[in-house]
Amino acid sequence: MAATIVTACSAGTEPGACTEPVQLTISDGLVPQFAWTPDCKVAILSVQEQGTARTMWFAASTTFENEIPTPVIYGVNPAGSDTTMAPVPLTSGGTYRVSITYNDNGMLLPAANERFDR
Repeated sequence: MAATIVTACSAGTEPGACTEPVQLTISDGLVPQFAWTPDCKVAILSVQEQGTARTMWFAASTTFENEIPTPVIYGVNPAGSDTTMAPVPLTSGGTYRVSITYNDNGMLLPAANERFDR
């Protein structure tokens, strides 16, 4: 079952920045795909284990600008990004949270986050 959340973004002035509400969708499986609409770019995508806040995977654009396009597959380095750590395998029965963050004139702001179960 895929999870979906809608949250608001403030207006960004950079091309490709999130400028309207963002809807985040997560596919099933232990290597999920994270997609969002509208088709805006973000600066950071992170996945954490729910309850412990342990970082499972973290990808950030090389300049912290909005360079990461949708969709992103867990553990696959998005174009224009660096990962600070190798992905920790997700486990069946685990609960996690994915967060996407965008840059609005130098301020890193949340675009969306969603809890998901495997």
